[in-house]
Amino acid sequence: MKKLKVLLATLLSVALTFSAIFYTSCHKDPCSGVSCLNGGACSNGSCLCPAGYTGSQCQDLAITTITYVNNTFTPVVVNITGINGFTIPVGGSQSITGNYTASASGTGSTGGSFGETIEYSFNNTFPASGTTVVNIDVSSNYFYLLVQNNSIYTITDVNVNHLLTGVQTDESIIIAPDGNTYGIGYYQAFANSNVYLFANSKTIQWNYPNVGALLPFTNNQSYTAMP
Repeated sequence: MKKLKVLLATLLSVALTFSAIFYTSCHKDPCSGVSCLNGGACSNGSCLCPAGYTGSQCQDLAITTITYVNNTFTPVVVNITGINGFTIPVGGSQSITGNYTASASGTGSTGGSFGETIEYSFNNTFPASGTTVVNIDVSSNYFYLLVQNNSIYTITDVNVNHLLTGVQTDESIIIAPDGNTYGIGYYQAFANSNVYLFANSKTIQWNYPNVGALLPFTNNQSYTAMP
């Protein structure tokens, strides 16, 4: 009887061993032989990639986006290293794509025949995933002048920040008496900023001495003179 018990135990052990081998051979580890790069981890046979990487083995840098949004009153010309320059219209936006380790940098400027040219400087890194939005704003150090000429005269001169040392501007311009609103340009904003408009060889004059007191001193501010 003792020998029979030993024999049964041996047979049971052998059977369990073969069962384990059979089970393992039928249920192979799906991550066996799968190599995930750049910090990726295998799950059920597929690589789960960290932010910034993509591909079956996480071998590729992810392509992500930077979107520039123009919140100013004038078109913005943007130049970025390695990318052709582009112009963003008022209220518009422009997207560029790249790898998350790359950087986009450059300058943009607005302005025209009148007012000051506003310079911007960007130094933006592509995000690890998705889109980064970059708002282009003009600081509260400037205001944008608009003129709506409701008079019967053609405006021929615009004087901004009159008698303010070093920042006074006196520009020749033609603004028809048609009631339309015209964007003139950016000017430095001070608590005592003013605007003077002239017509008929400066014999007709409209004064706005308290412009600075009416400015909110926030980004992208403006003032509209309405003679």
